[in-house]
Amino acid sequence: MLAAASNAAKELDAVVHHRLRVALMPELKTLQVVDTITLAQPLGAEGLRFVLHEGLSPEVDTPGVRLTPEAPKPDEQNGQGDHDDQDDQDASGSGYSTAYCLTAATPTDVIDTVTLRYGGVLSHPLAPVGKEYARGFMSTPGIISEKGVVLSGASLWLPRFGDELITFELDVSVPKGWDAVSQGTLTPIELSTKKAKRPRSTKSTQRAESRPDNRVRWVSARPQDEAYLIAAPFTRYEQSEGSVTAQAYLRTPDDALAAKYLEATLQYVKMYEQLIGPYPFTKFALVENFWETGFGMPSFTLLGPRIIRFPFILRTSYPHEVLHNWWGNSVYVDYATGNWAEGLTAYLADHLMRENSGAGADHRESTLQKYTDYVAGLKQDSELVQDDFFSDSDSDSGSDSGSANEGDAGLAEPQHKPSADKPLSQFRSRHSSASEAIGYGKALMLFHMLRLELGDDAFVAGLKKFYADNRWRRAGWTDLRVAFEAVSGTELGWFFAQWVERTGAPTLELKNLSVESVEDKWVVKGTVEQVQEGAPYRLGVRVALTLEGEEEAVDYLVPLGGDATATDFEFSAKSRPLRLDLDPAFDIFRTLHPAETPPALSGAFGAAGQLIVLPSQASPELLEGYRGLAKMWSKNGEAEVTVVTDDELSELPQDKGVWVLGWENFFFTEATKPLALYPAKFRGDETDLGAATISLKGHSLVTTCRREGGMPITLICADTATPLPGLARKLPHYNKYSYLGFEGTEPSNIAKGRWPAVGSPLSAQFRDSD
Repeated sequence: MLAAASNAAKELDAVVHHRLRVALMPELKTLQVVDTITLAQPLGAEGLRFVLHEGLSPEVDTPGVRLTPEAPKPDEQNGQGDHDDQDDQDASGSGYSTAYCLTAATPTDVIDTVTLRYGGVLSHPLAPVGKEYARGFMSTPGIISEKGVVLSGASLWLPRFGDELITFELDVSVPKGWDAVSQGTLTPIELSTKKAKRPRSTKSTQRAESRPDNRVRWVSARPQDEAYLIAAPFTRYEQSEGSVTAQAYLRTPDDALAAKYLEATLQYVKMYEQLIGPYPFTKFALVENFWETGFGMPSFTLLGPRIIRFPFILRTSYPHEVLHNWWGNSVYVDYATGNWAEGLTAYLADHLMRENSGAGADHRESTLQKYTDYVAGLKQDSELVQDDFFSDSDSDSGSDSGSANEGDAGLAEPQHKPSADKPLSQFRSRHSSASEAIGYGKALMLFHMLRLELGDDAFVAGLKKFYADNRWRRAGWTDLRVAFEAVSGTELGWFFAQWVERTGAPTLELKNLSVESVEDKWVVKGTVEQVQEGAPYRLGVRVALTLEGEEEAVDYLVPLGGDATATDFEFSAKSRPLRLDLDPAFDIFRTLHPAETPPALSGAFGAAGQLIVLPSQASPELLEGYRGLAKMWSKNGEAEVTVVTDDELSELPQDKGVWVLGWENFFFTEATKPLALYPAKFRGDETDLGAATISLKGHSLVTTCRREGGMPITLICADTATPLPGLARKLPHYNKYSYLGFEGTEPSNIAKGRWPAVGSPLSAQFRDSD
């Protein structure tokens, strides 16, 4: 059963209000804070517990209130709270919190407002997070530096009282020429003739206080689950429409770039208001970070300097970040029951953009292929861990920047757990390709199937009701079910239990297919069988029948489920059937047969066991370049990787995914032999890929295909070592492609494509003899 009662029947979560005066001193990596706190419940003799960053040394400034330090509990160590996965500690600065207890000095006193003064150094260096090449990025729980300031709930820069939501007024002082961004609304500063008092001034802080400051004030009147503070030497741009202001904070002035983002912001806000409901904030801001990131915060997004300049970001990842203000940043996620927000955001942003351009089926096919390659196809993999970056979706960038849809020989010890697969109820946030395929991909498909189950009108009505009922609350999968049941009058317990609580996916086979002419009609018969382990799923699977003389296929729905794993079907048609396709638009979440989709790099990266074969006859410089690529992937990947030179092997193993590196490789012919199925021709000084021709000199080539038995074999060739570090970073971001061509030392992508799918067992063409 899905856990937790509906938020619609619950009281509002307790809210703590902070009135903050903050002075940032980036040159000293410090901040000074005066925080007047209105408590969610009055302070009595039993006391209230909070945690704060260990370097901030608070003092109580309220008569009759005592402050005593306590040992932090395990879930208070790194500021993430219980709603985030704690497995990823690479950049967490784990153990940086200190716990305190506030108590009333006189038991009979009832105190509901407390003022704390604190300050000190808060600066954790950037560090790599995660081991997988496709998801590696730099992060920090909080940093104050001369390059900029990024503080969040994880930084513990303001007291955290359990799981209470917060509201706040933030008056922040930053160096001259700097600006500051947070949630909520930018409001005018009421200047005072009195100099702000700062706690425990030292010689160093006195020197800092002598500089002229810029003051900025943000007010967040709606309950939030954490508070952010971003500061840097920004140029601010604004454009308003109705009650919403679009903003852009750029570290380097760029009027044209800002104008593009301001216009896109207002367009996306208007679009999602019509689909879901009123935008929950007064502004949405693009904020340029000083390292490559893709974070979405309430009412703003923090993107890296390279990311914001990729032209495709405006139509791919940017709407995803705008939409998060409805899902995740105003309707909050009840992480204890699973993160629904990433999948719903991916469906209504990434998928919707592709669907509107006529490529919805392609997007779903790619989504299912990722699940099949990264999850279902793996025998072992790491468990789900954290990543708050936006989905790479179909970025096509090959960027190695942060998570713009967000790599060393010696073998790393494999970091494996028993299974890559988890139910959606256990997904918290993304760190690996496997976790993304579940939390983003499976959840995306869940919402697509729910839309097909209910129809567009009821689905949109359910979105509106879920938003209206749960705004400024924490919500879970049960609250989604309640909303969609209410608008549709349909009992959906089976649907959510099947897709949220159950691990795995159905696998379909088409059997016993026949066609015959009976009197004045044609009769098509067959069987759809579920062959996955476990009980059959309850599904409605589309069958498309192409008929002679008809431009469009005729659709039939075959209901599957109950106790039977196999379901027979029979269709009648007046015209001769030419072709039958099962689930041709990839509307059902399921594992794919390899022949249903083209071979792609996701299959190569997703193979549980991998062998990288280096070319022993390459020049020393080029061999060392290939060795560096192999080292990066073997160290940072999630699969078990072995690296050898071609002269160490007499033949390639059949049970591993194989990477063949170099034109000079002894196994070059074996890597290209399966390409005979596709329009690929290798000549002396160039390669013809059908849609593109890649010359040998100054270029790099990547192809992938499947060997007999289904295991992937991938060829990577370059004429010099210079482009190989870039290829090592970029290739994981091109995971849906079958072939790629690159030019130069960066290198820059100049060709990409997918081979045609050959011989899908879920499609059949009827011949006269049939």
